[in-house]
Amino acid sequence: MHTTSAFIILLTVATLVAAFSRRLRIPSTIALVVVGLLLGTFSSLDAPLLDKELLLAIFLPGLIFEQAYHLK
Repeated sequence: MHTTSAFIILLTVATLVAAFSRRLRIPSTIALVVVGLLLGTFSSLDAPLLDKELLLAIFLPGLIFEQAYHLK
């Protein structure tokens, strides 16, 4: 599976899990961990290869923004 399609599938699954966790009124982090464990157990998706540039360009700005937004 191509890396781009793996990321799209994983982001779609994460979005759906977050939406359903709000309806079920459970914390989204717990729901994401449970679904992640299930996906990892059944190995339905290959883990995408993470490199330094991807982490610094995609994930780090989002994490910094989220923490800065919730900082008092």
